[in-house]
Amino acid sequence: MAHHRQVAREIRDEYIDTMSKIYFSYFKTYISKILKLQFEEIADRDDLMGVEDNAKRDILSRTGVFIFSAKVALKNRSTIFTLGNRGNVLTTELEEPVIVPHAALKSEKKYSFESLFRSMHFALLDNSCREYLFLADFFMAQNNTAKDLFTAVFGKTLSLFLKQMETYLESCFDAIGIFLCIHLVHRYRILMHKRNVPALDKYWDTILEMSWPRFTYVVELNVDSVRSTDPQRLGVIDIRPHYVNKVLAALQVEVENFILRMAAEFPLRKEQLIFLINNYDMMLAVLMVLSPAFGGMTAFVKETEPLLERGQGQVIRPDEPLWLNVSTVAALTQLIQYYHRFQKILSQHPFKRLPIRSELINIHHVMVEVKKHKTAF
Repeated sequence: MAHHRQVAREIRDEYIDTMSKIYFSYFKTYISKILKLQFEEIADRDDLMGVEDNAKRDILSRTGVFIFSAKVALKNRSTIFTLGNRGNVLTTELEEPVIVPHAALKSEKKYSFESLFRSMHFALLDNSCREYLFLADFFMAQNNTAKDLFTAVFGKTLSLFLKQMETYLESCFDAIGIFLCIHLVHRYRILMHKRNVPALDKYWDTILEMSWPRFTYVVELNVDSVRSTDPQRLGVIDIRPHYVNKVLAALQVEVENFILRMAAEFPLRKEQLIFLINNYDMMLAVLMVLSPAFGGMTAFVKETEPLLERGQGQVIRPDEPLWLNVSTVAALTQLIQYYHRFQKILSQHPFKRLPIRSELINIHHVMVEVKKHKTAF
């Protein structure tokens, strides 16, 4: 190249033009085909935590005419708020072979968006790594020069990916799906760095800049939907645990398991502990806001048990507001143990003669209800 610079430039320009068209055509076709494999039922603005299925039907009765929304409810709305097997895209499925559209169509298999996102970006990652290393070797380029060559080849393809992601995010109300895509970006960035390929760093940053605001927006929509919910618009309400509480309970279990799996990805025990401390610290900060709802009972149990062991139970008497929280506590899986200890205390002197004991829910009924509704998640 040093002796034939003009020929070298012509070869380089021709190669860039040809490969740019090839990659753009390939990924344009692949993206269009793979997106047809997405589940037909996707979350929209009506699928928020504080929006009951019955409330989706907008009924206008001022003129005596009932007008119903044409929106069909999701068959299983709980999948919007639970992780389940969706987290596999970050672990066992992270480096699996890409989805083959015609094979999936033949088997009539459908996927959530994060699975399609994983497949598209693993294909992008693999081709990008191969192309970057070839460019650096064949054209004897390094650092910024190699990045510029790569951008010249993949620029149109990356713009195609960004446009597709922008279109998806505009109408996305699946917070878990967005969150998984964000973590896929982090995982694939690390994977490329292990291969000594920094070519997509700017692209990854752009995807994150697009995704985080949408994720925050969807989470805030769900929070606001619960905060502003009018109970009278929720249709028939019975004495069973409300579905919002069931969703929150399921979310807590999923988040705890997810945090533990994420911590296990760090190679050093010190890093795992720091990660857990930071995340649990944030959870505790949120729980402090919720403590007025059930803090009275847990505090009472913690204070009374050691006093009863020393025969000093007569100095403790539960406050009246404490009893008002029992029904709320009974619906929360993580507080069953405290509820059991709470009932045990009330069976002892000096509390066993309190009339309020007859109003307590039997713990076996609580456990039956929890197990009954837990299977829906």
